[in-house]
Amino acid sequence: MLRATVLHACCVVMLCVGSAHAQAPKPAPDPQAANEPHAADQAELAVMKQDLQRLRSLLSQMQTNLGYVSTTTQPLRHQFELENEMWLTLINQMERRIQKLEQQSKR
Repeated sequence: MLRATVLHACCVVMLCVGSAHAQAPKPAPDPQAANEPHAADQAELAVMKQDLQRLRSLLSQMQTNLGYVSTTTQPLRHQFELENEMWLTLINQMERRIQKLEQQSKR
């Protein structure tokens, strides 16, 4: 039970960090970067790919940890399954966004 509680606490922390990262204010646009939109798009694309790779790694760890949650704690296990599904949905959304940015940068 302690392991499940620790796992759940880790998931909550990851959600909070992800939420704070998503809500962080964006820096003011650089006037020089406005003259070079292609370079800015490439930089954003590179950062998104790094974020996506990190999310995939975290999801893999969460899925592995799910195996340690016994079936006797079924509601907790189901919650973790839902959280894994939520992160998978976010990863898929990011992949589509990256593909769209890559297609736009090729034009």
